[in-house]
Parts: sequence; structure tokens; C-alpha cells
Amino acid sequence: MVGLLVAVLASVLAPHRPQPPAALGGDPVLVQEASAVIDGRSAQAVAVARFPRTAPDDVQWAFGGTRSAGEDVAVGAETPFETGSIFKVITAMTLAEMSERGETAPERTLGEVFPELGIEDPALASATLADLATHTAGLTSVPAGPNVLGQWVLPLAAGSDPYRATPEPLEALRTTSVQQPGEYRYSNLGYAVLGAALAEEAGTPFPELVRERILDPLGMHDTLIATTEVPPGAAPPHLQPGARAQPWLNPAYAPAGVGTWSTPADMVRLAQGVATGEAPGLGSLGVVRPDVPGSGLEGLVRDGAAVHLGLGWHIVEDAGSGTVTMHNGATYGTQTMLALGEDDAVVVMGNAGTLTATEAGIGLLGLAPEGGADAGADEERIAAAVLAATQQFAGAGLTLLMLVLPPLLLGGLVLRGRTLITQRRMDRLRLISLPAGAVAWMLAAQRMGDWSLLPAPVWGAACGAVVAGLVLAAWRFRAAPVEAARVRGLHLAVFPVSLLFSAGLAAMSLWGLLISRI
Repeated sequence: MVGLLVAVLASVLAPHRPQPPAALGGDPVLVQEASAVIDGRSAQAVAVARFPRTAPDDVQWAFGGTRSAGEDVAVGAETPFETGSIFKVITAMTLAEMSERGETAPERTLGEVFPELGIEDPALASATLADLATHTAGLTSVPAGPNVLGQWVLPLAAGSDPYRATPEPLEALRTTSVQQPGEYRYSNLGYAVLGAALAEEAGTPFPELVRERILDPLGMHDTLIATTEVPPGAAPPHLQPGARAQPWLNPAYAPAGVGTWSTPADMVRLAQGVATGEAPGLGSLGVVRPDVPGSGLEGLVRDGAAVHLGLGWHIVEDAGSGTVTMHNGATYGTQTMLALGEDDAVVVMGNAGTLTATEAGIGLLGLAPEGGADAGADEERIAAAVLAATQQFAGAGLTLLMLVLPPLLLGGLVLRGRTLITQRRMDRLRLISLPAGAVAWMLAAQRMGDWSLLPAPVWGAACGAVVAGLVLAAWRFRAAPVEAARVRGLHLAVFPVSLLFSAGLAAMSLWGLLISRI
């Protein structure tokens, strides 16, 4: 009876609830094409814009989904989203704009910009601003701080902000060593350092500098750097539809796209400024590093397409589609894309980490392998759809396994009063560790599982089964021996390890559920 009561309550109060597919509405032509490259089940909310380069004011719009889990608020052109790394092109355009004014130069080295910093690695001191802007300085993606667990492992599992525990970029610069300088190595640390260098050269804090040089001239007044909280009316990030994530808010890494927010309308203004040649810092679009391997775009564009680097921009040359200039962005809960092709420009912004914004933007410009009139395009689309469905069902199956197996083991073993393999009596140590593990896996399934196909009552039933097992364990506890294992010493050693694992898994899952609501 207790289990049934808990099952009902957990079904009603489940923090992660499946969302209906985000159905796009708006311009009929764009809706049809966008729906073919965006799986509505992968999006909490999504905004898509496209305009012809010959008529940049003729913007087509398509919107779908709701702003946040548990809300029935649609997104629009003025809804703020995290930009992710799209902001890197704004940082790089600031470098180009300042270079045109003679305030700095891409050839300036870090040693010249920060002579008093005491950079220990000579190769890093000789790295140029252009090296930072093209990810060829040899820096890692982020500095390796002393707290690896708090910096990356726990945030990745819990959906929290990893940059809250990341060392400040200039502090890390003193002791960081470069690896394979001259080769493409995508680096958020490099862009954070680039932003600090531009602020040093201009004598102006980076947020003020980038607003003065790029944002205000383009009319991007709703684009900002958040330091403590998300902008009002924003579409907050989600690990997947229905599961909130914590936004990234470290302003020291804003030049790399951390804590930066913009609206689809502002991103269109940026694309329009580039398309018309009216944007500041257009020198950033010139090719600086040709034929770059390992850019991350291989496999997303047609075979034979070459990927070059401008300052910040990725430039794809394709025999069928011409030149496409682009950059994407991603956090744990946001996916964005801005691309300008020969004929059209497209912007995609969504607040779910499962959204494939890059593939959607490339597809809308006809650059994807399955786009255009390539032979076998239909077969490739079918194969891609089958792969996506397989991955979704696999995720749901794994989640179901996390929910079903622990309570089944708990209830079955406690009812039998015997262990599964050795058939020993259930002792008090097992009557503590088994329920602890079941509770931990139940919470982990709620936070880390794939709920796109599973209804909330599934989690409620698992909660009820676990609580029923807890009641049974408590009922048997007084009569059970303290320890009844065949190898007493091994059992006593494994017991605290098991409890620590369960406590850590439960705490990490609870933390993720908590911060998603803050």
C-alpha cells in the first residue's frame, strides 16, 4: 500500500516529464524544409530564420516548442537563447575591427600584449592573436584545474555549469604549456585569452569593448553577457526536452561564448550585416588557415568540400554549393547555428542539447551529404532516420533498465530472504546496501535517462517498487543477522564502498535536479 501511494505521488510530481514533439509553425516553405532536418522530439524550443542574400530584409521565420519544461510559453524572434560558441565570431570580428583601426594586429604575440604576466612556456608567449582566433595556438579546450571531478565529471553528469570551477584564463596562461602549436585544436581557453588580450590592447573591459565595436553598430541591443542570472523571458537550457540544465555564466569565458545570450532577431541582424558588407570587422571572413583537418565538420558536409578558417569563421568550399561561412554553438543545454551560403543565410537556435542545429543549418543551405540531387539521397535520409530512432529507443531502453532492474533485485531478494548466487541469508548489511543502491539508480534514471519515449508513470512505478522494497527490508531488518557472507572480510570491505557509490550517485543526481530549477 505504501508503494502504491508513492507510485501515484511520484507520477504526479516527477521533475522530468516527457514533452510533445516541437511542431514548427511560421512560413510554410521554411516550415516544410526545417521539419525535414529537425526532429521535433529533440527540441524543447527552436527558432529558425532564413533570408536570401540578395534581399536580406525578406526574412522567413519558423518557431516550435515551448520556452521551458512545465511552461506553455512559445518562443519568438525576441526570445533570448544562450549563443554558445557563435559568440566567438563576434570576438574575432572585434579583433579584425581593432586591427583596421591600428589598435592591435593579428601578428601581436601574447608576450607583447602581456609583458608582465610571466608566461612560462616560450611557445605560448610567442603565440599570436591570429593563432588564438584560428585555434592553432596549441592550447587545450579548457585549462586543467586541480578539481577535475568538480570541473567536468559532476557537471557533465548533473547538467551543471562546468565553468564555475574553471580557473581564470589569465591565471592559467602563466603555467599552461602548448601542445602541437600550428595544428587545429579547438580551444575555449584560447578565445577567453583572446578576449582578455583585446581588452588589454583597447584599455576597455571586454563586455564594453564588444558592445561598442560590434553589437551596437549592428543594432544587437538584446545580445548580452550574463554574470549571475539568465535574461528575463529567456529560453533556459535543457539537457533534452523536459529536463532543465544549468546555464553557463562565467564572464571570464564570455569571449568563447560562455554566459552569452542573444535573440534570433539579433542573430539575423548579425547575419544581415555580414551579408550586406555593413558589419564591422569583416576582415575576419578572409581565409587565414586553408584546408584545415579535424575541424569537426567532416562527415557533415559533402565529400570533397574543403574547410578553411578565417578569424573565428569556418569557411566551407563545396563544388555544388559554393562557399558557406558558418559557426555553431553548444552548451550542455543549447544548440545554435549561423551560416551564410552563396544564396541564403540561416540561423537556428534551440534550447535542448539533443537538437542537431549544425546539421539543420547545413541541410537548409543544401550542403549536407543527403541534400541536393545526390544519388542515394532518399536512402541516406532513411538511414539517418533509422539511426536516430535506434539511438532514441536505445536510450529509452537503458533508462528502463536503470528503473526496472534495481527494484526487481531489491524486492525479489528481500522477499526470498536469500542472496541470488550464493544463497546466503539476507543480512543487515545487504538490507542497507540494496535499498541504497536502488534509490540511487532511481534518481540517476530520472536525471540522466532518456525520457523522450517514457511516460512519467514509469518512473512513478519504479519509485513505488523501491519504496515497497524499503518497507520489506525494514520489516526483515530486526530478525536478520548483522553479517552472513561466506567471506566476511571481503563483505565488510565492499559494504562501505557500495554505500559511498550509492551516496555519490544519489547526491549527483539530486544536485542536477536541484540546480535545474534554480
